[in-house]
Amino acid sequence: MKNSNQISENLKSPIELMNAKILTKTMWIRNNEPELSKYLNEMPVTIPTGENPAINLKNLSDYLDSLNQMVKNYSNDKVLSLKTTSYSVDEKK
Repeated sequence: MKNSNQISENLKSPIELMNAKILTKTMWIRNNEPELSKYLNEMPVTIPTGENPAINLKNLSDYLDSLNQMVKNYSNDKVLSLKTTSYSVDEKK
């Protein structure tokens, strides 16, 4: 399997590079946080508007940012949940 450096060397445009980053992040989510996979198709930023929605670097960058934010929020929620659960168990002792 090619690493991200090998992939980026073969890409010619910033849009192709951004698509590769999105694919990498999406695969990471599917492999490491599969419970988030169900939200990938529901993200508002993926719903095109207008008759001919533009696929440009800004839209792709916004989508990658939203994927990163979703993972960050989920990770923070998991940590908070673990702390709360741990606190509740410790209280009962």
